[in-house]
Amino acid sequence: MGTETEIKLEVTSQEQLDRALEDLRRKACLAGPFLPTQMETVYYDTAQCILSRKRWTLRLRKEGDVSVATLKIPLSGQGGLSVRGEWQCRAGSIEEAIPGLLQAGAPAHLCQLLDGEELQPLCGARFTRQAAPLCFPDGSQAELAVDKGVLTGSGREQEFCEVELELLAGAPEAMTQLADYLARTYQMAGQPLSKFARARDMVQSQW
Repeated sequence: MGTETEIKLEVTSQEQLDRALEDLRRKACLAGPFLPTQMETVYYDTAQCILSRKRWTLRLRKEGDVSVATLKIPLSGQGGLSVRGEWQCRAGSIEEAIPGLLQAGAPAHLCQLLDGEELQPLCGARFTRQAAPLCFPDGSQAELAVDKGVLTGSGREQEFCEVELELLAGAPEAMTQLADYLARTYQMAGQPLSKFARARDMVQSQW
């Protein structure tokens, strides 16, 4: 099983973001340039929201020219640090994605949950991701991503901008300390909700 360990911080202004990124450059944590990728995500669930009720997230995301399916399930979360099980495969449709995700090691229980059920798009997101590698003195590595775009659902759009720190290797302490520093210094509030949860809330507010 892949494990995703990340922290999200909400960005409220371009000035706030620019100051924080310049600070990181001075600290020499940034180990490479920011590379942009266009992202377009559709989140799927059944009519009864079977996956959402288990806090599972199933998505199909166009990452540049590549279409990637992802299943995420919660493992733990504390102090703004989110840890989730994650499985991915390339897929052109959500129907192709299910056997690919199972082959990648996703829980077999997924088949039982979806037996006789039809998956349908629930909500989504369109955004540009600017991502750069981070290297810390303890040898741990992370990715810093700035995501800016819109959440979509029920014909509505909601703008968002956030900084996401995702652990790539090593222990999370240095990454967590950096996130705490950014939050304190640049008043970046922690964002406990995933993009899916926020987009789904837009849909549910219309019910």
